Amino acid sequence: MSKYGKEDDNLEFKREYNKKSLKDIDAFLNTDGGVLLYGVDDDGNPYELEDLNELYNQVTNALRDSFSPDASPYLKAQKVDNEIVKVIITDRENKPYFIRSKGLNSNGVFVRKGVSTYPATFEEIKRMIRNSDGYRFEQIRSPNQDLTFKKTSEIFKERNIEFFPKLVTLGLVQNKTNLYTNLALLLSDQNPISFKVAVFKDDQNTSFIQRKEFKGSILKQINDITEFIYLANRFDFNIEGNTRIEKYDYPEFALREAVVNAITHRDYSLGASNIINVNQNQIEFISLGGLIDGFNEEDILNGVSKTRNPSLAKILLRLGYNESYGTGLRRIFGLYDEVKPSLSITPNSFKLILPNKNKIENKGNKKDSNLSYFKSNQLLDSKKEIINYLKLNGESTSKEIIKTLGIKKSTFYKYINELIELGNVEYKVEKNKRFYKLK
Repeated sequence: MSKYGKEDDNLEFKREYNKKSLKDIDAFLNTDGGVLLYGVDDDGNPYELEDLNELYNQVTNALRDSFSPDASPYLKAQKVDNEIVKVIITDRENKPYFIRSKGLNSNGVFVRKGVSTYPATFEEIKRMIRNSDGYRFEQIRSPNQDLTFKKTSEIFKERNIEFFPKLVTLGLVQNKTNLYTNLALLLSDQNPISFKVAVFKDDQNTSFIQRKEFKGSILKQINDITEFIYLANRFDFNIEGNTRIEKYDYPEFALREAVVNAITHRDYSLGASNIINVNQNQIEFISLGGLIDGFNEEDILNGVSKTRNPSLAKILLRLGYNESYGTGLRRIFGLYDEVKPSLSITPNSFKLILPNKNKIENKGNKKDSNLSYFKSNQLLDSKKEIINYLKLNGESTSKEIIKTLGIKKSTFYKYINELIELGNVEYKVEKNKRFYKLK
């Protein structure tokens, strides 16, 4: 039986001092703190030392001189049982710490993952710097100062909220320099950060049915993406007595909240696109940037909320895109019964997976094969009616669609043109007639 236990996330053994052991101390400083025991073998038992005092002096000198920023106040060495040297490393916020002789790079910055020590990646180093220095992407001046806000100003106007007079208050303009911030860039028509959505035939997400990239103001992206995935939200039905009960594959609140959550909390310093993958069994929402340091999955499911983009979150809250901080994921999970949504979190990504409720609850039930349910008391919106009509009937003329659905010509042409613009519907002209079909 070992005297000092076994190594774990916060405990490391070393027989003797050598410079390589500084990597483990640095990793503890940059992760959650820990304890390093010199004079202990890999099995957790004392290793016979030639001179304990010499080891102690070597360790204390290294702790004082080896790290930058100065970490000595958070490193404590002590002799234990007159046989080992114990180093206690306290977790601090002033990260990253690096080995002075190696520099602030992957050769000098280390992190702890399980029982092992690894060089920090470039992205991990950047993230630690941002978290320590109070750096927020949205507050930094935008590299593009030639910005317009046509779509964003329209959305503010629709909600009777002032936009242009409040640019400084909203965080879109720096008070001292009067220059646009990165938050302004995200809300502008010139926003370079896109969002990609793909619909797949197979569960492995390898065979495309359709894919689309959404660009422009992130407010426009929220609206367009939500509308697009609503169109992929099919429904099944059950017959209970003489009543037809219709159920969508996914709760609409869950879809919208997942989109808003992915846009609100992502790390915009990572330039790639967020992704949504849709197949017949589930929808994946993949947002760049993992959890903020100090938070875990249990915290966010309990409603503990902290965002790396607080000014953006306030704007979305004010515009009504979300209701309050910390409630969205809990509400999404609450909309499911036996099979819950799931999360997959890495240092650089956050994935929310929504299962298809009809696949779970109504296995074996048939799809509806006619359009009579469009005349139910709770009439579906016209755009969904058009999509479902084309799914069931294939290529059709405007006259056929308008007559069957009982909608106005103006309503039909408004929505069919939007569907064409979104890339959901296409048409051909034969003998002066337009024939519409799903793309």
